[in-house]
Amino acid sequence: MGLITYGKSAISTYFLGKLSKEALVGGSLAIGVANITGYSIISSLATSMDGISSQACGAQQWTLIGQTLQCSIMILTLTCITISILWLNIEPVLLFCGQNPTISSIATTYLGFSLPDLIFTSLIISFKIFLRTQDVTLPFMFSATLAPFLHAIINNVVIHTFGLGIQGVALVGSFTNIKFLIILLLYLWFSRNCSNSWQGWWYELLVLFSGVLPNATKTIATYGIIIQATSLIYNFPYALSLAVSPKVGNELGANRSDKAKASSFYALLCAFITTIVATILTVNGSARPTLGAKINLVSFYVVGLPVALLMSFVFDLGLLGLLLGLLLAQIVRASVMTIVLARTNWGASTEGKGV
Repeated sequence: MGLITYGKSAISTYFLGKLSKEALVGGSLAIGVANITGYSIISSLATSMDGISSQACGAQQWTLIGQTLQCSIMILTLTCITISILWLNIEPVLLFCGQNPTISSIATTYLGFSLPDLIFTSLIISFKIFLRTQDVTLPFMFSATLAPFLHAIINNVVIHTFGLGIQGVALVGSFTNIKFLIILLLYLWFSRNCSNSWQGWWYELLVLFSGVLPNATKTIATYGIIIQATSLIYNFPYALSLAVSPKVGNELGANRSDKAKASSFYALLCAFITTIVATILTVNGSARPTLGAKINLVSFYVVGLPVALLMSFVFDLGLLGLLLGLLLAQIVRASVMTIVLARTNWGASTEGKGV
């Protein structure tokens, strides 16, 4: 599923590049800002629902799952309203950060037309977690399979037939998510399941620093390509985390600590084979999002970010310096997560499940 979702972003970037160099750079900047100030926030807020819902499902407390879904939708909707105010007035902020005026104007336009997509995404995330924690993944798989094809076709029609340009590319994301949402809602209605029932901003923050380096246009474009490649690779451990996180939570909720421990170590073995440590999934599954957030905060912003800025601006390594800081942050986070997993008291986790 992660690979399919990645395809949507890659297709949008492709059509931005077909428009013009300025559209590609401005769109890449807008996507980075959108992830920093929008999608990362709603995804992080929704993560708390993951641990609670999975443990409630394991304990067969269906009412709590439904209440968690309702609270998640309300909180994310209010958050989207706040974010929309920032997006509509983001141009002065970008100029203050040293971005090119033309590129800032294009990025602001893209963000303005992406507001519907933000709202639909917040709803989709809530319903997806609601279904996934109950081991229901087929409706999302079905809708996600069609998404890249429809996304490419609609982009082509909007750009070449109607000539909407960058505004059209931004709006197409909303059309795609409407289809997602309709399929999920139809499934919930006919299945009657309702009756039973933060990676952070690091990658996108570096886009802003790339914009103030010499030859900013080429730097941002290069970094955008790197992020697309990184996102593709990241989908493998991310898919693993989506599969194991609710499994761990369900076993803890059902007071089966041995099975939860076994699931987590099988996940660690798979992550080791793919050379990427995905052990953050066990922190989410055991309902410890605060610990995961602290580890991410220290790894990326206390360790990685200062090193990235030092290497890039003090030692004049440019984009290479930013990426070296990213590498160090990933090494620190992977090491700490491995230690956390090894020291987890699974018996205490089941006794203090609180659901």
